[in-house]
This record gives sequence, structure tokens and C-alpha cells, in this order.
Amino acid sequence: TIPVMFFIVIYGVIKAITLLGGIDNIPNYAPVTAMTLGQGVNLQIGIIVVGSAFVADYSRWMKDRWSDVAASGAVGLFPWTLILTISGMIMAVSSASLGISDPWNIISVMVKLDMSSIALVLIFFLQWTTAITAAYSSGLALSNVFPGSKFWWTLIAAVVGILLAISGIVNYFMPFVTTLAAWVTPVPAGMATEYYIISGGRFLRKPGVYWPGVVAWCIGGLVSYKSASFFVPAINGMIVAAVLYTVLAQIV
Repeated sequence: TIPVMFFIVIYGVIKAITLLGGIDNIPNYAPVTAMTLGQGVNLQIGIIVVGSAFVADYSRWMKDRWSDVAASGAVGLFPWTLILTISGMIMAVSSASLGISDPWNIISVMVKLDMSSIALVLIFFLQWTTAITAAYSSGLALSNVFPGSKFWWTLIAAVVGILLAISGIVNYFMPFVTTLAAWVTPVPAGMATEYYIISGGRFLRKPGVYWPGVVAWCIGGLVSYKSASFFVPAINGMIVAAVLYTVLAQIV
């Protein structure tokens, strides 16, 4: 799927710039619904942190060396995230200038850019691989929390995801991403605090439900969700969750 994605990105950007009449017209675009710089930064940070929270499901087979972890972020994540974000922005601005009302919807964007056949490939191949990894992570997480087979939890997660997709959850994409940015980002904050501060760089399992983690997550998520006008909400929630986890872990 990687070669397919590269082709889609390159072709889509060239098509978008051509329809816009040149790349110089991109800064002149005025969105119908304005978003502040802080909101944009929060969404971007939130999305990256959410993805990083689940990446351990796949990177756990890496060699346990700082150089490998640093290389995976510096080479495998950062440049491609930047390139895909800029490419998506160019395609979205072009399609919005042509009249679509949902430039966040990649399928609508590609159809508007006369890339319908490529959009079909995107649905069947790229989204298929994405859905597989999402179902795998969900099944792995659920089987660690609830009793039962990882197979059945993975199947349940996949079915629920399909039902949500059919029901039109994509129409609530921005609120969904905002909610993820608020409520998921405190989770890796607690995990990092446990590993680096509480456990001193050792992996120590906590038996049953570990309430310091639950409380830190709930309060951190609430702070992130309610602090939209102060600094970066996702970072606010992470800081609060980390501090609370440190204090509560010492008490418990």
C-alpha cells in the first residue's frame, strides 16, 4: 500500500495545484469556518500523541535500544507526517475552493479533484490495512482489560467499527478527533510517568485496576477537554495527568 499512497499523494498534489492555478493561490484561501492557530496545533499534537500511544502494539518487536527508537521517530514518523499533512492541506484547499463543504473528507476531496477511480483504490486497499491495524490494537487492549479471547474482542471491535462507519460517524470527524485529542493524550502521560519516574525505567505490571492511573486519566482528560482557550489543551491534560499520577502513586 505504500507505493499506492505515494502515487496518490504526488498525483493529487499536482492535480490540486493545477486546478488552483498555481501554488501561490494557497495562502489566499479563506475557510468558511475559521479555526484558531491554537486549535490547529492542539489537533495536530493530539493526533500524533494518540497514534504514538498505540504504536507500541507494533513496535514492541523492535530492539530495545534508544538509537532504534529515536530513528523510528526521526526517520519513520516525523518527515512523512509533515509531508502528508502539507499534501493533504493542498488537496483540501483546492477542493474547498471548488465548492465542497467537507474538505476534511479525503474521499470527497479526491472525487472533486477528478480522482474517483483512485478514491476507490484508497477505500479498498489503504483503508483496509488501516482498519486491520485498528482492529488489532482494539482487540489487544480489550483482551488486557476484560476476560475472554483476543480473537473475539478483535472481532467485536471490527464489527463495532463497521457499524459506526455505516452510521455516518465520518460526518462528525472533527468533534471525534477533538475528543480523542482530549481524552487519549493523558494515557501515555501516565504510562511515561510510571516508567521513567515511578518505576525507574523498569516495566512493572500493576495488578487489577490501578486507580491512580484511572483518576489521573479522568482528571487530565477533563482538564484537556475544558481548557480549549488556554495554551494547548492536549499538553495541558498530559501535564496534569503526569503530576497527578506521580502524587497518587506515592500515596497508594
